[in-house]
Amino acid sequence: MKINLLANRTLRDLSLYPIFPWLTKDNEIFENKSNEINENLLNKDNILNKNSETKIEKSKLQNFQNYFKNIKSKLRPLDIPMGLLELNEKSKKRKLNYINLFQILIEQINKEPKNNIHFNYINQSEQNIPIYDNDISLLYNNPNISFDKIPYMYGSHFSNVLYVSYYLIRIFPFTNISIEIKGDSFDIPDKLFINFYKSFINSTIHRSDIREIIPQFFYLPEMFININKLNFGKLNNMDNNYIDKESSTLLIQKQLNKGIEVNDCLLPYFCNNNPYQFIICYRTILESKDVNIEDWINLVFGEYSYGKKAQDKGNLFMAYCYKGYFESRLKLNKNDKKLFSRLNMLGVNPHQIFNKVYYKNIKSINFKDDVKIIQNNSISFNLVNNIQCFNDDNYLLNIVLIFEKDKTFIISFNINLNGEITNLQENTVEYIPLFKNKQIKCYDLNSNQKYIMTDSYNLILYKTNFFSFKNLNNPSQAYKYPNKTIITALTISQNEKYLFIGTKYGRIIIYIIKDTQLKPHKTFTAHNKGVKYINDNNILNMFISCSDDCYVNIYLFPNVELIRVLKFDNNFIPDYAFLSSSPLPSIVIYSIKNNKFLCYSLNAQFLCEKKRSDEKVFSKNNNKDVKINKTMIFKFPCTIRLIDFNDYLIYYTGEFIVFRKFPFIEYSIIIKNKNDF
Repeated sequence: MKINLLANRTLRDLSLYPIFPWLTKDNEIFENKSNEINENLLNKDNILNKNSETKIEKSKLQNFQNYFKNIKSKLRPLDIPMGLLELNEKSKKRKLNYINLFQILIEQINKEPKNNIHFNYINQSEQNIPIYDNDISLLYNNPNISFDKIPYMYGSHFSNVLYVSYYLIRIFPFTNISIEIKGDSFDIPDKLFINFYKSFINSTIHRSDIREIIPQFFYLPEMFININKLNFGKLNNMDNNYIDKESSTLLIQKQLNKGIEVNDCLLPYFCNNNPYQFIICYRTILESKDVNIEDWINLVFGEYSYGKKAQDKGNLFMAYCYKGYFESRLKLNKNDKKLFSRLNMLGVNPHQIFNKVYYKNIKSINFKDDVKIIQNNSISFNLVNNIQCFNDDNYLLNIVLIFEKDKTFIISFNINLNGEITNLQENTVEYIPLFKNKQIKCYDLNSNQKYIMTDSYNLILYKTNFFSFKNLNNPSQAYKYPNKTIITALTISQNEKYLFIGTKYGRIIIYIIKDTQLKPHKTFTAHNKGVKYINDNNILNMFISCSDDCYVNIYLFPNVELIRVLKFDNNFIPDYAFLSSSPLPSIVIYSIKNNKFLCYSLNAQFLCEKKRSDEKVFSKNNNKDVKINKTMIFKFPCTIRLIDFNDYLIYYTGEFIVFRKFPFIEYSIIIKNKNDF
């Protein structure tokens, strides 16, 4: 997404919308090999309705896990433009049409002596693209040549207003944009975004369609659901010739029957037609080490996106798609309305931000079925009264601070790409009197370590070098900030710039942290009773709070705007609430009384329920399952982002420390027994 922003792509302009790639190409992802078709995939009114729940269960991931074993054979070649993919006979024929058009336009240019540029044929590329000695982009500054006469291969772009509104038609305000584009109503039902597979096939066989996808495919499951109960109409009799008979599936044929009402978008079988699972699965594929995303980045944003190299790669669009062309035309006529109209509706190529080959630096953690366990024999787990977790700037070193009544333990470790905990190091120091009976929050761990503590009435900022523990008893390094109310929750933001305080009477106080100074930012009443926990997520720019009043509030930050409220009855009192941005933007709530987690999407759709009594982990040391029973406590939770840039919840059970990947459908890591290494 950052590369899109650097290339002048923005969510605020549909003609310059961020671009992401189609990832999979095989037909099997939409087939049920046993030919057992679930009729409910086609006949149910809506995935989300009052009488049903969209639950994600770990057992349902088996389809995806089986599919992922042979992922390399199912991936689309990302170093080839969409227009040159050869997936079936129709796509091969389309490729030849593009190449023939390019050669015809070259011949026409060569026949015009006024152009002062001649293109001599040299040879062919591996994709059978004719290579010439001159650069097409040299013609962009020639005012005597119209844009449709300058040689190109693709008359449309892979991103424009039409495609963005097509994908997001179920979400406002894009619904209104789609209606406005087509007049007073939606497009005919058969042309809407009703099938993931159909959309991909269209982009590989239709001459005017080489679309890519948008970022919402990796974080917004609601785009596939008709949550607004829109009336899109019913499917008509449709010519199935656009699908090869060899690759067509029974599922597709059934959906295209006359009279079926268009509702939700049909998704691949590996996610069980569940949009929330699809987001997790498709994002997992994107971040997999098997996906050569750098090839696609070089094609869209890098050295193959513009100029002679793009031309030789077969990645050549109409002239108006390029910055060099429309800037030269604007110099001639700043009020060229036709040019602006083409840019708005037909798409603009991203700015070239890499002149050399771009190499990815993305790391993903592949957790195995077994659970890694670490033990620290010097720690008396029943004496723990605080735990803090951190990582360094590169998300490589992970630090767990365990505070007991008379000692402080520091455990540092790495989690490698196989999900194994390595480089375990331990340190023990005497506990200083200043820390006793206080909530402790640490920040700025990577440079000059600082702490914020509270004894429920006072805030104390303490500055020291935690890892050397020098001058810990020097009172000149402690800064007191008296508070007028009882503090019940204390959280430092993930970017370490803000301090969140919850009070006994439902107020939230936000400070800006500058070194050892606290400056008031915002104070407001959030709940009718005491605030129990506050958690923020700097990727989502949100924070969440929960209270004894059974409400969970979600706010935008830093402008502090309430956007979502979850209300529970007295049978479920939320004690902790967390926000996760990856792999699925979600809300996780835990109740001590009920001893279970509830997981929701950011739009408050219930996803799953996880009872802690159902949790099992395998211990190699004991060669048996270790079950987390009802008597085990849940204390000192915090969130941490690991090397794979996914969010994890860490909490203490009274016997060990548990690492769990949001949204709790992946394997857990438990720190207990060092002999398991």
